[in-house]
Amino acid sequence: VQALSTYWLLLLLVTAGTLLPQLFYSVFMRRFYPEFRDLAMECEFHNLSNKSLREWELPASSRQHELVKDAPRPLAQRSLVRRYLHKQLPAQMNPKASSASK
Repeated sequence: VQALSTYWLLLLLVTAGTLLPQLFYSVFMRRFYPEFRDLAMECEFHNLSNKSLREWELPASSRQHELVKDAPRPLAQRSLVRRYLHKQLPAQMNPKASSASK
């Protein structure tokens, strides 16, 4: 089976087909909806002044967690499905928010 050229072609196409949508999504999000860390990386890469970044504060309405000095970064980002569910079903995904609103 591995001697057939169709096998190798399909191997490349399936791999690219599964990885490209995530690549396009991450590039789109970084380009049009950058997170603070994306802006910080861009300032560092292009040797830009980070004065405005130091003065920037995240609005309280956009925060998902309370601010804690020197808090560790999350190990993994939420998947696209979890982000969608978090927006659609905030009370079920975040029991603290539903109990706080009562």
